Amino acid sequence: MKEYALSEEEKQKISTYLFSIEEWGVYQLLLYLNSMATFNVEMILSLSKDLLSRTSFYKVIPKNRRLIIRILLNSITVFLENRNMRYAKYFREIVKELLSNEQEIYEKTVFLFTSGAVDFYCGEQEVGKTQMLDAIKVFEITGCSNLAQNYKKDFDEIVKGTSKKSCSS
Repeated sequence: MKEYALSEEEKQKISTYLFSIEEWGVYQLLLYLNSMATFNVEMILSLSKDLLSRTSFYKVIPKNRRLIIRILLNSITVFLENRNMRYAKYFREIVKELLSNEQEIYEKTVFLFTSGAVDFYCGEQEVGKTQMLDAIKVFEITGCSNLAQNYKKDFDEIVKGTSKKSCSS
């Protein structure tokens, strides 16, 4: 898949557009999901918080709900990577409340991994490791070997980089 870099002007147009829409539907959710990797941490925080108030009407639609959860899981990952445990924990609690459908197995598995990473960084290392390894095991058992490999790499990076991270961030 070919990747495109967004200019600062394009990022500004996207964020201005998203902030201007009162209720986000599938289009806005997909736009944010597909462009969020280009935004800085502060913009992701602002847009992800905004998403919560701008999706209340459409949150009950299963497709929208899954997109919202995936965006918030990506947000947690960004905050973990930037050592901002305060917001990683904040969004973890929101995702925990949203995950109620048994059909959201992928989202629940990713949540298990990211939640384990948060716990690991916050001093609950054994609990965190167990959660992350359990998520990897789910991917292996369900035949998602590429996902299992990717999350195993993430696990190894998290565990070996412990001293650089702190829950107080």
